[in-house]
Amino acid sequence: MGRISVVIPCFNEEEALPVYYRAMCKVMGEMPEEEFELIFVDDGSSDRTLSILKEMNETDGRCRYLSFSRNFGKEAAIYAGLKNANGDYVATMDVDMQDPPGLLPEMYRILNEEDYDSVATRRSTRAGEPKIRSFLSESFYKFINRISKTEIVNGARDYRLMKRKMVDAVIRDKEYNRFSKGLYAWVGFETKWMRRKKEERRLLKQTADNLLSLQHQQKIDRKISTEYDEMIEKDLSQLSHTVNGIVVTLEEMQRKSNETELKRLKDSLVQYYNQYKTIGEWSKLEKDAFWDLFDDYESRGGDGYIHGIVEPVMRELKETNTL
Repeated sequence: MGRISVVIPCFNEEEALPVYYRAMCKVMGEMPEEEFELIFVDDGSSDRTLSILKEMNETDGRCRYLSFSRNFGKEAAIYAGLKNANGDYVATMDVDMQDPPGLLPEMYRILNEEDYDSVATRRSTRAGEPKIRSFLSESFYKFINRISKTEIVNGARDYRLMKRKMVDAVIRDKEYNRFSKGLYAWVGFETKWMRRKKEERRLLKQTADNLLSLQHQQKIDRKISTEYDEMIEKDLSQLSHTVNGIVVTLEEMQRKSNETELKRLKDSLVQYYNQYKTIGEWSKLEKDAFWDLFDDYESRGGDGYIHGIVEPVMRELKETNTL
């Protein structure tokens, strides 16, 4: 039997919580051999979210909750939940049902039967999303992957299930301004990606005095989306030009910085070499400094000029048994 912790950030989710809890009870019922703990993190909600969490805790011991003194944001809520999770496996998911709890049994099966440390979800399509949001999302992933050595998967969701060793690696990082999707990639564990369409947010103010038919709500959504798309369509090319300009500028800054550092290293190497020719010997400290500089220069793609300087020095040092 394994223990599964589920971390659920919550901010003003009084309507979502009962729906989510019923869905999770169904999933937990399908996995009777596993032990569950649901860790709800109230991120400074101003509605009845905290009161509902307290009631759930009183009636179901599997439900635990943490409460922030104010709204610190979703990343802080995820981190707090991971820090307090006791499971052998830990999941993170949203409470609004855009992350279907019904995927959890399959994710758990994969981690037990296949050689992965994490199972995560990603969007397979952005169909139905406003064009500006799709453009900005695509631009973000293009931009971040151009400047980062750690690849961030396009369309990645926060919904995932991890083994304990990966969770421990994530929470050991004390980064203050956290970006969980980046940290999950940076710690370097094997992840299997499950592609799926984004679920619509299903919780549409379904109270007795504030009920709209789903059909009417969809018409409103389509009308707003169409008007919004028409309003911003003409600005997309300018926005694209701006984003590409930022990328080019950063690449140019990085290139100039590297050229400046190469020149500094080259000057230092030549200075050490001239000193060696004049005195005829080096102290151990000077010798170590020379080779450290050379390694740095070579790793930055330095030209063959320095190799012409280094080779005779290497021969002389070897001949005198000082290398």
